[in-house]
Amino acid sequence: MNMKEDLLAGFLDEDTNKGKTPVKANPFNIPLTPQKSKEVLQKSIPPIAPKMQESFVNNPHHYTMDFQQRPAKPIQYITPPQLRQENPLKVPEDEDDMDALLKEIQGSGIDSLKEVINDINILIEARKMLNLELFRDLEAIKTDINNYILQLGTDTDVNKAEQLKLRQKQVDIEEIKIQEKLNCWRDIANLKEELRERIKEFREKESSLATIGKILE
Repeated sequence: MNMKEDLLAGFLDEDTNKGKTPVKANPFNIPLTPQKSKEVLQKSIPPIAPKMQESFVNNPHHYTMDFQQRPAKPIQYITPPQLRQENPLKVPEDEDDMDALLKEIQGSGIDSLKEVINDINILIEARKMLNLELFRDLEAIKTDINNYILQLGTDTDVNKAEQLKLRQKQVDIEEIKIQEKLNCWRDIANLKEELRERIKEFREKESSLATIGKILE
């Protein structure tokens, strides 16, 4: 038996392994001769590491084989900080605190809707005032043109041609007035539609708050 086979025999036999580095005897649990054990070891080691295979076969007492699995660590579930926090909305026990809570809820949505409704009403009135001012200015321009036409007279052909141009201006002004009437009506109609929607939303919120107040009573 040469030195290599002697080392293999020491690796596979506990009795002959006394005084040497502790290794596991016959980890494959089958009776093997030194030559057979060498073949088994060569086949059991993956072929992708020939240097490690040669080192393992030639120096088996440098290695230990442990097939016991390490116990798995328990999975720890981390709760996000926002979920660990307590619910900030708590129903107060005191009536004064409850009234304060209701007022706070009302102030968050109802007041903003009131401001929107107020702004829409202001826009409607401003559009009406703009329409009146525009009509007043157009009427003033039309009157000035009419006075200038009367001053020109019809003595010459030049005056007649100038009068025709001025009368065309008056026609254009009338067209502008008609167009302004349509625009004013459309703008006010859109604003009123928006106003109705906001008022409906306002009433729904008031009703929901009244229901919440009854529940908390």
